[in-house]
Amino acid sequence: MASRKLIAQRKGKRIAGRAAGASRRRASTGRGNADTALRVLVVVLAVMQVVSFAVLATENLKTKRELYFAIANTQNEINNIKDYAEEVVSYYDTIQSENLRELYRMLNTNEKERVRMSPPPERDFSDVYRDVVEGVVAVTTGKSVGSGFFVHPSGLVVTNLHVISGKGKGKVKVVTYDRKFYDVRVLGVDERRDLALLEVVKPDREFKALKLADSQEVRVGSKVLAIGNPFGFSFTATQGIVSAVHRKGPNGLREYLQTDVPLNPGNSGGPLINSRGEVVGMNNFKIRQSEGIGFALESDAIARFVNSALKQSVL
Repeated sequence: MASRKLIAQRKGKRIAGRAAGASRRRASTGRGNADTALRVLVVVLAVMQVVSFAVLATENLKTKRELYFAIANTQNEINNIKDYAEEVVSYYDTIQSENLRELYRMLNTNEKERVRMSPPPERDFSDVYRDVVEGVVAVTTGKSVGSGFFVHPSGLVVTNLHVISGKGKGKVKVVTYDRKFYDVRVLGVDERRDLALLEVVKPDREFKALKLADSQEVRVGSKVLAIGNPFGFSFTATQGIVSAVHRKGPNGLREYLQTDVPLNPGNSGGPLINSRGEVVGMNNFKIRQSEGIGFALESDAIARFVNSALKQSVL
């Protein structure tokens, strides 16, 4: 009995040893398989990383190429723009040179040509009055007082003929803004246009001459200023607008501006001034028993009369 138990025990130990060995072998095999799987995973990840780097490198290379071509195209566009700009500058330089040559030709021609330019903004009439009033005179005959203005610094004065003519009128004198009296003589008259050209007999200085505007540039609605001596109130200013141009006067000539500037006895012969301080007309007459309907002889007609009376082109 004892020997059988001993044998059984030995068999059991052998069986247990075999089982333990098999278990150890299985565990060892599992660890080997896990290590192998881990190694494979690492290799796969490394390959994926390399592929990713390769893709990024390819994309970067593509981006760099696109950037290179974009820079090259931009440089070409810049060069084209520079070439175009140089052509434009050259073109306008040519145009400017041609314009300057044309302007020089116009200024030096014997024909009467005018360079038309856009008028500057209108000024306040208080400034205009200060600029021109010294060129305005009172014309007196001892019986009546009218108005006139200098057209040349030597002492040439224009006024209405009816201011200095008529029964009972004495020696004609002009009175300047600084209250100096000057004897004058008549150089010429135009009865149809009611004009007279006077000259200071003994000038002691140069006088303020007013510039005549171009009648063709006068526009309806533009502001104007009349300066004169209504009812003896010397150097009075009244303001209005041009109501119409090239109106027909009592003489049948379409050489009159219509204006709503108040005109009264004593304004006759005085200047009608625009916002640039130029004479656009000579105040002449108004329709009786009306308000705001007065007429002034246009400046172009005044210039023709003066040049004709002097037999030379002065204005």
